[in-house]
Amino acid sequence: MQKYVDSVNQGKLSIINELCDKNYVYHGIGEESRLSKDAYLKFLNEVRQAFPDFNVRVDELIAEDERVAYRMTITGTHKGEFKGLAPTGKKFTTSTIGVVLFKNGKIAEEWEIYDAMGMMAQLGALTT
Repeated sequence: MQKYVDSVNQGKLSIINELCDKNYVYHGIGEESRLSKDAYLKFLNEVRQAFPDFNVRVDELIAEDERVAYRMTITGTHKGEFKGLAPTGKKFTTSTIGVVLFKNGKIAEEWEIYDAMGMMAQLGALTT
């Protein structure tokens, strides 16, 4: 998991192809509710373009058998268009929780929920 997080933080997104199964599925929220590996990689690239300093900090990992549960903090500065929102230059911090399923040493599936509303409010896209 740490290699995955470190690579995403460094913008080395090709790690997805190395660490994830060819049939990997990401289950997120909204438009990202079910993404193939290629679609997830595209989404991560869009995130990195919108938030060049995008950073994930692992706060907690709990592993049992082939599953890992995580709690992480995500930060970034909005410097590119994101979901139709022009760059604001604002910073955000949000929390995420998820579960990763490993099969044969590769990430096969991931379920993640993050505070998208809080993030968009911090960027000025919503009023709270």
